[in-house]
Amino acid sequence: MPTIDQLRDKSKKKFVKSDYRPWNYMEEIEKESNENQLEINKESVRDQASPLLIEKEQKIEINGESIEDQLELNLAVITESLSADPNLEIKKQDIQAKSISANSIIHETTLDTIFRLSGHQKKIFMFIFERCASRAMLSTGVIQGDILCEITVTTLKMVKTSIQRLVGKGLINRERGKTGRGGFYIFSLSEQVRNSSLEYKRMVGFENQLGINKNSIDNHKAINQESTPGDKKNSLTEEWMKINIYPLEEIGFKQNHLIDIYETQLADPQMVQESILHFAYGLEYQPEKFKQYSDLLNVLIGRLRKGKPWFEQSYRSPQEIAQAELLETKKVGLDRKKKMEEDAFKLALAEWQDESSPSELALITAKKGVGDIMPAGAKLSKYFRDTIWPETKKAYLISEE
Repeated sequence: MPTIDQLRDKSKKKFVKSDYRPWNYMEEIEKESNENQLEINKESVRDQASPLLIEKEQKIEINGESIEDQLELNLAVITESLSADPNLEIKKQDIQAKSISANSIIHETTLDTIFRLSGHQKKIFMFIFERCASRAMLSTGVIQGDILCEITVTTLKMVKTSIQRLVGKGLINRERGKTGRGGFYIFSLSEQVRNSSLEYKRMVGFENQLGINKNSIDNHKAINQESTPGDKKNSLTEEWMKINIYPLEEIGFKQNHLIDIYETQLADPQMVQESILHFAYGLEYQPEKFKQYSDLLNVLIGRLRKGKPWFEQSYRSPQEIAQAELLETKKVGLDRKKKMEEDAFKLALAEWQDESSPSELALITAKKGVGDIMPAGAKLSKYFRDTIWPETKKAYLISEE
């Protein structure tokens, strides 16, 4: 409400004739309306400047490079819109400080992101990491939603929200699970996230930082022995229980990996067994081919989980390899035995010649007609082999009984 002084000053003002005519009166009113709207827009820009930057900070983890460009563009637009009126200056330093803070978030490492986790997100992420670590894999296998609710002591809706935020931060990946009754989750980690998590665990510990009951994890591991989605050992059918995983035990293939493949219901037990044998054959006889894989176990299991077999073109079954090795061993042993017998024969022949009289040897080597062209040495060797050697070899060779 105007004061008395304001009314007094207003009465002293001289009358000034308007520069518009009656027929363009509406144009003048529109002009004043536009000016008022401009003032309102400037006020709105000033009020929305800080929330705008805060919103950008929340979305900063989605797309680093494009968000950084948008922050600079928004700051330029706000500054330009306010430069028209010096009376509407806002705290540009605060906006620039928020922009610098947002840029620092863009360039943070995975380990920094893990350190900034808190509340439900931290509990769920550390549980997922521990699950992968216990399986020696980058995949968690089946996780019931009730378990996550128990760990976080919250509702399933809050659990789903936390999972979405962890996915948005690039810390976890959601694999094919099941919705509805009997539904479950399957998560996976990248190698970079796994390595960063191991570093985090080494730096700050696990149990002290997790802030949940350790029994919850033990209970979840006991899911492997429950009926839904199945007793992990007993859930395997008889055919799956017969699969021999021994050939790949050296690279860490265990029973829980076999169970993980079985849960997908995409692989056949015979195909899994053949793939294990083929993979083991390649590792032993073609090791150069496998040097390109940083994680051999995940390569094979990832393929089997998709229902795809592993084949080696030059593969030979263990039975075939064993048969070939047995025949080769027998062949080598037979050749070695023949050589020893031949050496013993030559030794015995030389000793017999030394002990025999020249007349006796001459009688054996004498020609028996015009067609007799056999050399003397050959006649002596033949005579010794046919007549003397059958009785003499007992003294040179050990009989096999």
